[in-house]
Amino acid sequence: MRLSFDIAWRFLKKSGGQTFLIVAGISIGVAIQIFIGLLIQSLQINLIEDLIGNSPHIILKAKDNYIKDYKNIIEEFRIYDDITFINESNVEPLTLVVNDENFNMIMKGINFEEGYEIYDLKEKIDTDLNEEGIYLGANFKDDYGLKVGDDVEFFVVKFRKLFKAKIVGFFDFDNSNLNSSWMIASNKYMSSLFDYDNNFSIIEMQIDKPLDVELIYNSLINDNNINYSDLELTNWKLENESFVGGLNGQSASSLIIQIFVIVSVALAISSVLTISVLQKSKEIGILKAMGINNNSASFIFIYQGFLLGVIGAIVGLIFAFLLLWMFSTFAINSDGSPVVKITINYFYISLSVLIAIFSSTIASVIAARKSSKLSPIEVIKNG
Repeated sequence: MRLSFDIAWRFLKKSGGQTFLIVAGISIGVAIQIFIGLLIQSLQINLIEDLIGNSPHIILKAKDNYIKDYKNIIEEFRIYDDITFINESNVEPLTLVVNDENFNMIMKGINFEEGYEIYDLKEKIDTDLNEEGIYLGANFKDDYGLKVGDDVEFFVVKFRKLFKAKIVGFFDFDNSNLNSSWMIASNKYMSSLFDYDNNFSIIEMQIDKPLDVELIYNSLINDNNINYSDLELTNWKLENESFVGGLNGQSASSLIIQIFVIVSVALAISSVLTISVLQKSKEIGILKAMGINNNSASFIFIYQGFLLGVIGAIVGLIFAFLLLWMFSTFAINSDGSPVVKITINYFYISLSVLIAIFSSTIASVIAARKSSKLSPIEVIKNG
């Protein structure tokens, strides 16, 4: 086997131009596969982060009024390791009055001991967490001159009453709709305003792997310790079916492109190595006449396919990272940030490299079989 490897290496060096073209083909294929794959994956991660990065992934709602026995339900949810944060909450529609203008909004209750993590609230507000007032969107500070410490009035239809609350900070979710339609307060403060008597209508959960939300959702919906007769359980995928369909379409198209790239590279390698058998038939015939058996002759071309795959995969990997660097450097937004923040998936990269090596090795089998059938007497006689 060592002799077959050495001969394969010499054949590759001797046919430098041919070797260069094959390696270039493999490299381009690997580079395209890794570049497109990581770009699609990163795009999906960015889209998902924008959609649900700072929001609940699973929501339990009461069909009427409040969730009965919510504390025991939360304790049951905590059994599931994949659930990272839980927020019990109430939501009240209201009309905020600012400078004689009315704004239809909701007041969102958040558990400041844990629930704020779901919304990454500490990073979104301009002050420390304060349970003794409300937070408004940054646009109310910028456009209407409101400031921390000001009192605002709002009318709540449910209670048919005008309430007053103190502003303790402003938030910015990088979403103009949320900034203008949400008012955030601690559960403690909302309860003091509306006398909820420690009752909640919503339980929100964030999980470790949002893309696997169906697994957790199905486990919860089939949990016999929870009575869902007066409750409704939903998740972000059910609420965004068209978006999920788009992601699946992206993944499918990316996979098809990568398969065609692999098949094209494999066919090219197989064709070139088969031609190489004919070109090297005289040498193979002489080697067989000198005592090399059919298996050893076959392994010469299998080793060639393997070496071409290894070299092509390494060079392709370098090209892929160069393409990713160029994309991140030149495809940028007006603020200088990349259009798509690239996430490096080392498992995917390793898998792509191994597939390239495996494909090129398998592609060499046709040439190997052809070389094993060469008769040294016929080759030398016709040579």
